[in-house]
Amino acid sequence: LQQESNGELTGYNIADGKRRPILGKVESFNEDIDADGDTWSVYNLVLEEPGDDDNDGKFRLEIKHTQKYVSGIGSWTSFSGSQQFDIAISGYNSTRE
Repeated sequence: LQQESNGELTGYNIADGKRRPILGKVESFNEDIDADGDTWSVYNLVLEEPGDDDNDGKFRLEIKHTQKYVSGIGSWTSFSGSQQFDIAISGYNSTRE
């Protein structure tokens, strides 16, 4: 993701060496406190590729982050419905101080 403005998201993904633009929105946002007392911001996102390629599709993601960590789960489904992949990410939050 490259930019967020008023809940609208823009960016790109790369699959099989092809860079595809994505556009989407934040469907929901909330905060959750875990057992250690860390506050997680939780975003549910829907992102779509343009649809002008046979392999374009839609992402549904739940991204969670604290000041230190980021994780996410979700899926990508082709617009034709013939392909689907699960997605998982985790790592350190690059905006942490």
